[in-house]
Amino acid sequence: MSSSGQMYCESGGTGVLRQGEIVSNIMWGEVMPEMGEDGKDALSTSRARYAVVVSQDCDLLWDWEYRNCGGSEAKKLLGIFFCEAGLADPVLEQQKSSVWRSFVEGSRVERYHFLQECGPDFDTKREGFPALVVDFKRCFSISPGEIYGRLDLGQVKRRSQLNEPYMRQLVYRLWCFQGRVAIP
Repeated sequence: MSSSGQMYCESGGTGVLRQGEIVSNIMWGEVMPEMGEDGKDALSTSRARYAVVVSQDCDLLWDWEYRNCGGSEAKKLLGIFFCEAGLADPVLEQQKSSVWRSFVEGSRVERYHFLQECGPDFDTKREGFPALVVDFKRCFSISPGEIYGRLDLGQVKRRSQLNEPYMRQLVYRLWCFQGRVAIP
């Protein structure tokens, strides 16, 4: 495996989110229709310790320009797409040794993508973070206004950025997984 200096670079810290950027403490919600007497909907929330931005860089940039520089409304995004990334140790322990062997041999498990630990030099918070497993079944979207607002308030933290070719490998594997043919 390569060193974290090759896999990661420090996140830009402000401005447009980038494809392959890793964030922490991210929360998203789902409106759940209620059958209660008051007739109100409920909001079910989920929180991830880490997530990776997987929306395309060009779409992210065009949306940022629309929101901040008066660009074309046709470039506006309704949501920024993320994949949840959990700590590698519990995922690998749960899946047992066959999954671990696959990761060691080159991350050949379709549903998951392994990211090695990141040292403090490449983490915007200067803490570093442990090895992560990106789960391609745990994808979600957050509106750009909401995610940028949460970043500005410090509720969500920018952590690091995947360098090439690691970012492209992750995105390619995500879309191969999402494009698979379903069989019973």
